[in-house]
Amino acid sequence: MIRKRLPKKSKSSEIKTKLLPFDYKQLITIERLSHEGDGIGFSQGYTVSVPFTIPGESVLIEKPQIKGHMVNAKIKTIQSRSDNRVEPVCEYYGQCGGCDYQHINYTTQIELKQQQFLWQFKSVLFKDLKSKKPSQIDTPLISKPFEYRHRIRLSVKGGVVGFMKPGSNDLIQIDNCSITHPLIQQKLKLSQHRVISQLHGLLSIEWLVDDEDQIALRLVMKKSPSQIKIDEVIELLKSNEISNYRIEMGTKIVQLGKQLLQKNDDLLYRYQPGQFTQVNTSVNQKMLDQAQRWILDTFEKNELPFNKALDLFCGMGNFTLMLAKHFKNTIGIEGSKDSIVCARQNSEENKKNTELNTLKFIKQDLFANDWRDVILQQQFDLVVLDPPRAGAKQICTDIVQLKSKYVLYISCNQSTLLRDAQLLKERGYGIERANIMDMFAQTHHIETMVLFRKL
Repeated sequence: MIRKRLPKKSKSSEIKTKLLPFDYKQLITIERLSHEGDGIGFSQGYTVSVPFTIPGESVLIEKPQIKGHMVNAKIKTIQSRSDNRVEPVCEYYGQCGGCDYQHINYTTQIELKQQQFLWQFKSVLFKDLKSKKPSQIDTPLISKPFEYRHRIRLSVKGGVVGFMKPGSNDLIQIDNCSITHPLIQQKLKLSQHRVISQLHGLLSIEWLVDDEDQIALRLVMKKSPSQIKIDEVIELLKSNEISNYRIEMGTKIVQLGKQLLQKNDDLLYRYQPGQFTQVNTSVNQKMLDQAQRWILDTFEKNELPFNKALDLFCGMGNFTLMLAKHFKNTIGIEGSKDSIVCARQNSEENKKNTELNTLKFIKQDLFANDWRDVILQQQFDLVVLDPPRAGAKQICTDIVQLKSKYVLYISCNQSTLLRDAQLLKERGYGIERANIMDMFAQTHHIETMVLFRKL
């Protein structure tokens, strides 16, 4: 008996729908914003991403780039404009890769960021994972819409000084920046002076202003300039009333600047140009006030002891010094040697005028698998996490070993925060309360504070 060979089954039993060629002449209605701030619409089975749009608008597009089911395109014309659309303030808007929300009025920016946060975190915003009791969502902390940045870094390439163009490594020359502190704006054109911009090996120029209105300039070099060139830069800066400057090449400091000052209530923080500080000092103050309020409310309401607190990625002590006002013992851990030096200096200086309890700072790479070795088997009542954009995956994996009832997480990256929130959820932590903080007005970036509680 001869058996007929049956046709081979396909690897997938599902019939794949073949996409038709995309007709970009059709009208696209923007339904929401992506986590990168682009408008999202849907057409002909494709998801269409269009920057500089607002939900509710209908647009015609051009220059579509198609990859699978995704289409990235630019606006050709806006057929139906949102009432929330405004004229951008900046002359470079759309050409510079910095701001991407200046076409949206500021109140609506906050509303859209809040919606984005709630939509992205809907799977974890629960106090109790069993009863699905929703988390408390606090009012967003808002910023000045413009002139809020106390620090700005310009790139240098081929004699051009400015910011990267959107989606490109090319630079656009910048002579002013509307989100930057007015004192920096007054000096910004100096960046284009040939004595600075034509320095051989210059990589970047950073302008800073502190809480005493002291202006500082930091030049980062690929190679050390000659003393003649350094003298020319110093002479130019002095003639423009700039006495604080720092020139560095890798780890070598060619010219060391003076320390700058940041004030948070009764605490003083001194730091060197080049060390990490929040660019928006006003929102940073609001953030510290809120963190303190949440901690005090939670611990006093639940009659919990203020024994031990751990501040991870502590920097120059932004949260650590505040914690030391309330907890009997506080430890701050940070990977940057320079930041730890500043944190210890800030601790000693503030102890002269403010009552601080036992406080210790430790240098340790918090992305290393053995990061816990520096605290041995210690346990903590509160852990504060304020990581860089990469988040704190290893720490959130190990968190149960610290036996902490509460974790206060401050994040500048929604994607890694969501990943880490899922890790904490798997380890029995619910979200007690959360909110967004507009640290970066006129951009899609969101700063978030989340208080986790061990169930």
